[in-house]
Amino acid sequence: MTDENEFNYEILVDRVDYLAGELQGLAEDVHLYHEIFENAEAVEMLNKTAPRLFLRFQRATKDAVFSAVSRITDSAEFVTREEQRKNISVRRIQQDIRELRLGSCRDRTRLNKAVDKLCEIAKPIRNLRNRQIGHLDDEDTRLGTLLVPKDGYQIDEFLKQSQKVLDYVEVCMSKGRGDVETSRSYLVQRDDYQKHASAFVFFLNYLDKNWNELEGDLRRQNVGSGIKEVLSSHRTTR
Repeated sequence: MTDENEFNYEILVDRVDYLAGELQGLAEDVHLYHEIFENAEAVEMLNKTAPRLFLRFQRATKDAVFSAVSRITDSAEFVTREEQRKNISVRRIQQDIRELRLGSCRDRTRLNKAVDKLCEIAKPIRNLRNRQIGHLDDEDTRLGTLLVPKDGYQIDEFLKQSQKVLDYVEVCMSKGRGDVETSRSYLVQRDDYQKHASAFVFFLNYLDKNWNELEGDLRRQNVGSGIKEVLSSHRTTR
């Protein structure tokens, strides 16, 4: 491998590391969303404490998930008025591996198919991001258009497919270096973040059981002005 390719390979490693981190962060956000905002018991407690606040958290988490999916599946490059810039995305990784001729033709073909499938899963999410999150499409916004596909947004399927993409990326990279092919080193979904959701649900249980006393403390500190109005509207949704 030439010095130029050596340099390009190191850049590729950095890009893959960063993209894997993005996917891990996405998986954690999705797990938190499932455990907190799609958990009937948790939602009931949210609605009895500060529903308007938690509704904002719910929307922010959902927007963060959809924005991450869109970033991950962005094109390899984008053009501004002044210059052409590169994205860190699965398309960029795919292009780097092709240009560096890493892995066999069969390996690259498998990677290409995996990336294409991942981007296909992301299409409805990217559409929503472009029209109702990153921008406010005039017609969609005024008419309240729902852009939810018939089978919903396949976030969990996206995470599973992203693991396949990383697996094929690793195969191509390890063969390109002449190293012995290794077992999977990039894990999208991990176990270590699950405790965060459990801790938050525990906190909600504590609030639920001690709310009367806590509400009194808030009122005495003049923190809870307007609490009745807050508690009676803007329920968190599942």
